[in-house]
Amino acid sequence: MLQCPPAPRYTDFWVTIYGFPPSAISTILQHFAQCGTIVDKVFSPQNGNWVHLKYASRLECDKALNYNEKILGNNIMIGVTQCKDKNIIDKENMCENNTQPCKVRPLAQNAYKSAQNDSAVDNNISLPQKSSGLMNKAMDLFFGW
Repeated sequence: MLQCPPAPRYTDFWVTIYGFPPSAISTILQHFAQCGTIVDKVFSPQNGNWVHLKYASRLECDKALNYNEKILGNNIMIGVTQCKDKNIIDKENMCENNTQPCKVRPLAQNAYKSAQNDSAVDNNISLPQKSSGLMNKAMDLFFGW
């Protein structure tokens, strides 16, 4: 019997970035946005020097983790680690353990709804039609298309 792998835990996609001055938060966010899609972010209170970022996939999270102990902008050494903040992890578990479905992003909502109905046919798709022009008739006669 073939079993599907377990669904990924969303807590696995959180990273914590620390060690930068509060004035460099935009530089940090811009840099780490290049690692992948940032789905959520939690900033430190009162101008702290850390931020939690949640990525959309394990691969993107791993890309961010590779910047641990690297120097950005020639003068900021940062640390990047897997998020260990219980408040962030508990926030994710509330959504996982809740009987109500989690929020679906608006752009993905239509695709999600249409995927629920297996027998739905989209009649809006225009199918290609064979042209019946003089050139096509000559090509049919000449090449047997």
